[in-house]
Amino acid sequence: MQYQADRKKDPSAVRATLFDDRAAVKSGRRKGFPGLAASLLLFLACAPDRDPPALALLETVPAAGAASPANAPIRLRFNGWLDPEGVAAGAIDLHSGDLSFGFTAGYDPVDRALVIIPPVDLRVGLAYRLEVMPEAVRGLDGRRLAEPITLDFVAGPPTNPRPPADPVPFARLQGLFARACDRCHGAEPLAWPPLTEQALLMGESLRDPGRRLVAPGRPLESQLVLKLLPGYPGVHGAPMPLEGPPLTADQVRTIIGWVEGL
Repeated sequence: MQYQADRKKDPSAVRATLFDDRAAVKSGRRKGFPGLAASLLLFLACAPDRDPPALALLETVPAAGAASPANAPIRLRFNGWLDPEGVAAGAIDLHSGDLSFGFTAGYDPVDRALVIIPPVDLRVGLAYRLEVMPEAVRGLDGRRLAEPITLDFVAGPPTNPRPPADPVPFARLQGLFARACDRCHGAEPLAWPPLTEQALLMGESLRDPGRRLVAPGRPLESQLVLKLLPGYPGVHGAPMPLEGPPLTADQVRTIIGWVEGL
């Protein structure tokens, strides 16, 4: 808890000053409220800073106690944006009994979710526990979890095969951009530059100068991605697209996959 330098003053003395000022005004010994106002400001200055609310878990997939496909990732969705550089895999443990399992920890900004991906399918019918310590994740605003997260689940039969981790080709984005963005982006007289691969890789944001449209391998430093995440801190202007329905979560993840693969 942070305090200002003058917060060592006796709160009872502050209250006494407030009462004295009120009495003085009632008796007519003071005209106006300069003493009362000054005392009130001092009282407010002496109040301790309030810590921001802790980072909170909103949802897990699977739900606690439920079955999860043996080849599916485990997702933990939070109430705030996570700092991708603040994910500490060493403070996360996936185990069954005394046996621990390896995994890859990632961040899905579309859902504000921590994603745990075991390298191989889990064993069907076996009970698992995921433990996430408070230091495992950090919000963009510096918040941490107030307490550890424990998720118990059972591995069920696998579903569809895992999608390949191959880079997303730009050709998969062209049709998406044509449907959702060509009303505003394109050659003059349209207001915004065309969303070609070269223009995205070479250009900078007009709204946020100094930020690249696409930073290869770093989607959360790319204006193209940030404008698709409504409410993302530090991004100016309305989220895209301005007209028509918003992109689906999977469409945004496709764009993120292209940037990550560059």
